[in-house]
Amino acid sequence: MERDPKFDAVIRRMGLQFETALREAGSPLPPGVTGQDFIEWALADGEQRAKSPEGQAIFKKMKKVVEEVAAELPGGVEDPNFLARLEARSKDLFGDGGAVASA
Repeated sequence: MERDPKFDAVIRRMGLQFETALREAGSPLPPGVTGQDFIEWALADGEQRAKSPEGQAIFKKMKKVVEEVAAELPGGVEDPNFLARLEARSKDLFGDGGAVASA
C-alpha cells in the first residue's frame, strides 16, 4: 500500500529533528541508523502492538477513561480541565511508565 507523500515528508522531517536532538544530547543513533529509520520502526512496532489482543485491551480501557472523564466535566472533551484530568486518570491506569497497571 502506498503512503501519502505528505505523511512521508513529516516522517523525514521528524526523523531529522530526532537525530539532531539525540546528537545534541550526546546520544547519537548508531552508525547507519537514521532518525527516519527509527521512526519507521517505531510506527511499525506500534501498529503491531496496537493490533495485538493486549493492545486492543489497552485501547478499550483508554476509550472508557476518555468517556468517563468527558462525562464528569460540564464541557466534556472541550472543558478546559479535560486534558489535566485525563492525564491524571491515565496515570492511575498506566502508571508513570506507560504500561497498563495491573488491576
